[in-house]
Amino acid sequence: MKEFNTPILLIVFNRADTARLVLNEIRKIRPSQLFIAADGSRLDKNEGKACDEARQLAEEVDWPCEIKTNFLKENLGPRLAIGKFVDWFFDNVESGIIFEHDCLPNPSFFYLCEELLEKYKDDERIMHISGNFFQRKKIGEADYYFSQIPHIWGWATWRRAWQKYDVNMTDWPDNKNIVKKISKKWFNQQKWLYILQKVYEGRANTWDYQWTYAMLKNNGLAVNPNYNLVTNIGFGPGAVHSLDPDDKFAKLPLNKVNFPVVHPEKIIKNQSADDYICHHNFKFNLLKVLIKNCGIDLHKIFRK
Repeated sequence: MKEFNTPILLIVFNRADTARLVLNEIRKIRPSQLFIAADGSRLDKNEGKACDEARQLAEEVDWPCEIKTNFLKENLGPRLAIGKFVDWFFDNVESGIIFEHDCLPNPSFFYLCEELLEKYKDDERIMHISGNFFQRKKIGEADYYFSQIPHIWGWATWRRAWQKYDVNMTDWPDNKNIVKKISKKWFNQQKWLYILQKVYEGRANTWDYQWTYAMLKNNGLAVNPNYNLVTNIGFGPGAVHSLDPDDKFAKLPLNKVNFPVVHPEKIIKNQSADDYICHHNFKFNLLKVLIKNCGIDLHKIFRK
């Protein structure tokens, strides 16, 4: 096995069981640099022991490796913690691969990232490499296609791209029309704009819509594979957001990419693929969003 020198960030929390499975896949390629980060436990959840067990996975790294840890004492929540950890990662490296504790990769994903991080390292148009395939059929003849929608269950990027990220979306008021113009073909555009507005207002405990916004306003592209290379194994009661174990996206079958990689002939987004994702992946339930992310007290409303 050749030496694997692409740095990896593993973000754990309160699920040592799923995080260990992810670490076991990382062990197979024995990266020379591994970063492990963890948010602090939530005081109202009695999860201190579970969080400690997840952090102890750092002691199970049993191959020659430079390992760095960033374990927070207090809980920041996904909105602030994930961005903080990725900031820390790119304070130390130029490019790398990021996994949360419930994102289980096929080994070929590591090598695809390694190749594409090098291939597109100086191409400002490319901001994101994903491990997820949510299409109904293969897009084109290559092993991946270009999209404006980044999937984040196992992903990779560069410091130069992540520098465009702002968790608070400070310039959202100045860029609403730009984003609206870019997303005009999306059938649920108004719902996208609604969610981005709520994220800007700080009323959604999430980090990933801010990354989508950074890509949209910078006309960035994501590399999305034509095979599902990472599956989410965290759906269920122990999850922070993905609570339904029967969700259609839970534990999607893993596939692999064969080498040498077949690259697209042109760097251009596939509009039909993005249309499909918007229709089938992002059917926003606004009531659900209000309840979960925006702190709306429905009992209080109906009492009025």
